[in-house]
Amino acid sequence: MPSPTSNKVVVATDLSDASLPAIEAAVVEASRRKAELIALSALDLAYPLASGVEPGIVIDEDTTKLLHESCHQALGAAVERFGGKAKTEVVEGPPARAVIAAAERLGAELLVVGTRGRTGLARLALGSVAGRIVSRAHCSVLVVRAR
Repeated sequence: MPSPTSNKVVVATDLSDASLPAIEAAVVEASRRKAELIALSALDLAYPLASGVEPGIVIDEDTTKLLHESCHQALGAAVERFGGKAKTEVVEGPPARAVIAAAERLGAELLVVGTRGRTGLARLALGSVAGRIVSRAHCSVLVVRAR
């Protein structure tokens, strides 16, 4: 288990507009703590809506590499938009599981995630990545609701 004094803030984002407030909050919090900021995104290449392909179709290595590179660039640009600097990490797998594992591996002291703030049936039907992260993360989690 990472040291609680790791002084790392990890922001996990799907790079949607709704996740921008979480990125902004992470930049502010990392600056306040004088902590290293790591921007993280999880690619679930097996999930048809995320990858844009039908189930069972394999994404080739070149396309996967291109997706990773694009995510790294988008993460860096999103952080810079709010005046911050961050290392970028792109991981693969189901978002909640991949984010939790990466945050632990990176030694995060704080994990920042966004939420659209759905409630009721919409939340039950769609699930909540943020909710799963909060319940399973090894460190403190800051959940930032989309504006």
